[in-house]
Amino acid sequence: MSTSSNKRERLIMAAKDLIHRQGYNKTTLADIADSSGVPLGNVYYYFKTKDDIGSAVIHERTEELGEMYRQWDALPTAADRLHALLDLPLQMRAAVTDYGCPVGSLAQELNKENSELTRETARMLKMQVEWVSKQFEALGSQQAQDDAVYLLSTMQGSLLFANSLEQPDTVNRQISRLRKWVNSFSRTN
Repeated sequence: MSTSSNKRERLIMAAKDLIHRQGYNKTTLADIADSSGVPLGNVYYYFKTKDDIGSAVIHERTEELGEMYRQWDALPTAADRLHALLDLPLQMRAAVTDYGCPVGSLAQELNKENSELTRETARMLKMQVEWVSKQFEALGSQQAQDDAVYLLSTMQGSLLFANSLEQPDTVNRQISRLRKWVNSFSRTN
């Protein structure tokens, strides 16, 4: 990896972390530069604006989700794939309790603005709904998109409550309920 792409990658990773921990609007380019170890003046070589680095973070998060979906697509059943998705909040429980969901929190914050970043986060969320819908279709759901929205919104809601109320067990309880619900599709089909 060249020094140039290494610095760019460090800036994106620092921005991802800071935006998750303190939010997009509270994160400054100076914060990102400091956290990445890249001089502030060099940040503008890689990203002309804060929205440019925000876009890079959204792209990175979208790529990460896409890679997870590709890995989970290798699992034998749609129920297995949905259970893999449901494992994710449990694996992230500590960070989510402290800072919220990295994708959900960013989408919620940016939705208050009318910008290209708002549209980019909406595309990321639509990608999630599409992938989950395909799993419910494979399970024989007659309302796959509604089921996908229900699963994702219940996950996001439990993450919001865990973060806001500092109650990580909320995630455990809701994920357990969602697992039982997903399993009910396997028994009926």
